[in-house]
Amino acid sequence: MTSSHEIGKLPVGYKFKPVDYTVSKKDIDNYLSAVGTSSEFYSRNEICPPTALLAFSLRSIMEEISLPEGSIHVSQEMNCYGAICNNDKVILGGEISQNSSRSGWRYLTLDVTVESGTKKCSISGKATILVPE
Repeated sequence: MTSSHEIGKLPVGYKFKPVDYTVSKKDIDNYLSAVGTSSEFYSRNEICPPTALLAFSLRSIMEEISLPEGSIHVSQEMNCYGAICNNDKVILGGEISQNSSRSGWRYLTLDVTVESGTKKCSISGKATILVPE
């Protein structure tokens, strides 16, 4: 497991490995079930919820770094510029925009992106994670 000390060595501007991802109906259904939504909108129209795409992007980052026990996801921002549908191919990306330490906590802010197949940004967001030191 990655320690907060190792995470502290990652510089601002560090880019995580981009991940090619194909949105699947199964992933959409699993996400909708996990968040407990009863809305048929996404399933009926085969549209992936933007929040699901941010979750998939964060998951790809967490596969590259492992947060220590006690880490807290404290905030999330999102801008959505276009719909992503079932079977669309996207690129999940992320970059560190803040990595600082205060009062026994490491503040790690990640800029996350989801690009459509045409390499344009469909979704962008920020996630802030507190990591115990």
